[in-house]
Amino acid sequence: MQNHSSSYSRGVFRSLFDFKFSSLIAPRVLRFLYALLTILTTIGAVLIFVELVNQGGGRGLAVAVIVIPLYFFLYVIFWRIFVEFMIVFFRMGEDIRAMREQGGGLGAPPAVSLPAPPGSYRQPTAAPQQPVAPPAANLPPPPRPAAQIPPQSQFPPPPPPRGY
Repeated sequence: MQNHSSSYSRGVFRSLFDFKFSSLIAPRVLRFLYALLTILTTIGAVLIFVELVNQGGGRGLAVAVIVIPLYFFLYVIFWRIFVEFMIVFFRMGEDIRAMREQGGGLGAPPAVSLPAPPGSYRQPTAAPQQPVAPPAANLPPPPRPAAQIPPQSQFPPPPPPRGY
């Protein structure tokens, strides 16, 4: 795994005033954002749990015990995936920058080359040449003429509009 410390080497305050955008603060802010979202989700789940238990009744207690933990874990998983996606996005940018700085591009050309288009290569001379039929023999028969459409005057006139 590569070291992604190039954008983390500066402090957050110094990076804020880096107008060349040579160091990124988003990964550090995203870590803080994930911690904040996890704390807020936990507080929200606890408050809803306490409220449902205080309301009393079997239904409120059942919802508090079953639904609230499920809600909590689904939201934490959602926030985690969202923040991971954003961090991966920024790390891809760092990797591309490192490749550019090293003078690399997309790498070496593929080992397998594509075949030449038809007609751009010679057939082997050892094999006997097969006679080729003239192109006209391989064509389908010409289409039949379309039925003639009568002129507009041969159609009956449309009925008059009905009054409503």
